[in-house]
Amino acid sequence: MKRIAVLVVLLLACGKRNDLPEEAWGVADFEREGLHVDKPWTTDDFTQAQAVLERVSKDHRERLPRYRGAKSGAVFAKLVTELPEDATQSIGDKFIAHANRVDALNQISKLYMLNAMAVPPREWIELMGAILREAVVLTQTSEPFLASFGPDDPKRENRLAGLARMKEGYGQMLLGSFLVADDKRVPEADKIALVQYATAALPVLLPASTPDAQSKIREVLAKEQAGVPAGPLHDAIVAANKALP
Repeated sequence: MKRIAVLVVLLLACGKRNDLPEEAWGVADFEREGLHVDKPWTTDDFTQAQAVLERVSKDHRERLPRYRGAKSGAVFAKLVTELPEDATQSIGDKFIAHANRVDALNQISKLYMLNAMAVPPREWIELMGAILREAVVLTQTSEPFLASFGPDDPKRENRLAGLARMKEGYGQMLLGSFLVADDKRVPEADKIALVQYATAALPVLLPASTPDAQSKIREVLAKEQAGVPAGPLHDAIVAANKALP
């Protein structure tokens, strides 16, 4: 997850936009490749979507689905739709399913961000929102997931170390999301969207973050609230400060 945070922070550097070519593919094109929008997607569907998009978009970025695209908007909407709840699913299966979806979304997001130092397209912003929502689920289920192995789990120390790295990465991802609000190259609507996605995740992800990340997030939000002019973005930042646990 540290890679995701690094990508967000690097948005503050100068560079050309990751502009996408004119939208080329529609729903029928993706259905021919096995991506169907008329049914709920499982984790396997997201993994398949990653493989399909990587394959069909190689040297053809015009084929990537678009946020609210006239042709492919329904396909992109599937990418950021939540996994269906399954009351019969064990805590282990649930954790693994959401972890696999995060991996798929992370790889898909890279297709939209070929230049990590450039301004992201709105599709990347929306994928980050989906990843933040998944981070909340993984954080909430991580302790029960570890407990399911029992106290004599021979891999307990490794699992605890992995959990600590995961939470550290999520804290950095939160911080990076709020830092985007300071990037004058990013459209205001995109800044607001990412700030709102991060704000929704704050109550769960901030307490799980390292003390250093918590301090930096509070510092950044206080600075932005004082420095961003009145308007919708300022309102979103005020809401983020109010949401701080």
